[in-house]
Order: sequence, then structure tokens, then C-alpha cells
Amino acid sequence: MELVIDGLDKLVLRTFSGRKISDIQIDNKGVGRDTSYVFTFPPIDSPIDGWRNKMEVYLCKFPTQDGVYELFVMGLHGVTCSYLDLKQIRNIDIFQAHFISTTARAQRYWESL
Repeated sequence: MELVIDGLDKLVLRTFSGRKISDIQIDNKGVGRDTSYVFTFPPIDSPIDGWRNKMEVYLCKFPTQDGVYELFVMGLHGVTCSYLDLKQIRNIDIFQAHFISTTARAQRYWESL
């Protein structure tokens, strides 16, 4: 079932691991299952190589075979991926907690290098 969420634009008002979202779009470049919501974070002033660059967090619009949706930082899927069920995504507080966790894992990854 394709994930359709209203109100995601409210996330632009929040800060995640010291960063603010600059844009939210739907990426349709992939065919069918590869469609995602894309949350873009602009580059920031940071001494941490990698962390200061533009960052994109993806929320897949179609579930995996297990019926969960993937939330991850592009390029760091293996380090940052969270698997969320529909109830977790539809509850904005729970979704934001997972979003914070995902961005924090990306920051810790870049700090560890």
C-alpha cells in the first residue's frame, strides 16, 4: 500500500541533530516501489567532514515484503535505516522520534571517522 501522509510539512519547523529541513519532495525517479519522500537538509557550518554536507533523508512510500517502511539517510542506509510500521509513521510524535534517531546515527557515523 502506497504511503500517503498529510502534514509532513510541519517537520520543517523542527530541528534534527542541530539541522533544519529546507525542503520536502516526492522522488518519483524510481519505478513504483522506489518512490520516496525526500527530506533535504542544506549544508551547515561544521568541523565534521561529511556531516557538514547537504543531507537527504528518505522515507519509502511503499513497504518492504515485511510490511514496514524504510527511513534512512541517503548514502548511509546500512548505518541509519529504521523500519517503521504505518502506525508509527502516522503518529507524528513517534515518527519524529525515529527521524531524530536516524539523523543522530548519521551524525555519529561522520564523527567516528
